[in-house]
Amino acid sequence: MPPAILCVAIKSLVISAINLFIRDFIFKSDVCPLLWLFVHVHVVAMAVKVKSVCILQTTLRNSCTFYELEVTVDDATWKVYKRFRDFFGLDVKLISHCGLPRGLLPPKILKNKSKKNIEKRMTALQEYMTCVIARWEQTPRDLLDFVQYEEHVS
Repeated sequence: MPPAILCVAIKSLVISAINLFIRDFIFKSDVCPLLWLFVHVHVVAMAVKVKSVCILQTTLRNSCTFYELEVTVDDATWKVYKRFRDFFGLDVKLISHCGLPRGLLPPKILKNKSKKNIEKRMTALQEYMTCVIARWEQTPRDLLDFVQYEEHVS
């Protein structure tokens, strides 16, 4: 069984076990509210599916290119701003934690920052995000952190 499929199967098993724990233990006893909050936040986050991430435009600030992302989860939509190094960090985490194949992210080095090259990179990053989102039934925690899910939906 490929590592990525095994990773998804294990996550599914863990989520099922946590859901049973919630049903049989938390709802049937007087448990500390902080434990309920902890379990609720982590179980809900594990079951989230990001619908889309669209890169709308780029902005140049202090000679750094920022990408404006529009994130959609269920009926909620919000914007976040990311640099290429943020995408690179996400890629490293998804490769090591979730078995994402290497080589999906466009190269880090951009020889010149002409508008044409930045647009090419923006298109490549959009393809990367589309591929990453489609890869899993439930969005990995690292991706939820990248799109700042808890800051915008909680």
